[in-house]
Amino acid sequence: MNEVFPIISASGKVFGALIPLALVFLFLGALFIYLFYAPRHVRFEVSQGRLRIRGDVYGRAIPLGDLDLGAARTVDLNDGSDLRPAWRTNGVGLPGYSSGWFRLANGAKALLFVTDRRRVTVIPDAQGWLLMVSVADSGRFLQALQAAR
Repeated sequence: MNEVFPIISASGKVFGALIPLALVFLFLGALFIYLFYAPRHVRFEVSQGRLRIRGDVYGRAIPLGDLDLGAARTVDLNDGSDLRPAWRTNGVGLPGYSSGWFRLANGAKALLFVTDRRRVTVIPDAQGWLLMVSVADSGRFLQALQAAR
């Protein structure tokens, strides 16, 4: 004859301890989804008087009057340029995608939205920082900014 004796049910403390762990996994899952989504969906919208950056946590609206479009240029960050990002101060730095605030090798502060380090459009801001973006057609992008000013 076999007798079976069940365990006493666990208290609610066990489940209470699992909730923070579940929240950590949910947060990490959401972070991975964001990191997969963001690099493919950042947009630079040029409208009358402003540049709006959408699709990224670091997106914002920048008045075109604050940008020094005459000093804008396209650079290759792989050539040892002093404009290459050296320290990430508040941003995302993944292979093939950098966004957010960085310090450059020359010490300047820059807001990056860069996917292709060989073709980066650099635009100085009146407040002393640089906007660095990867756009397919840098010349057309800068013309649109000039025309919307």
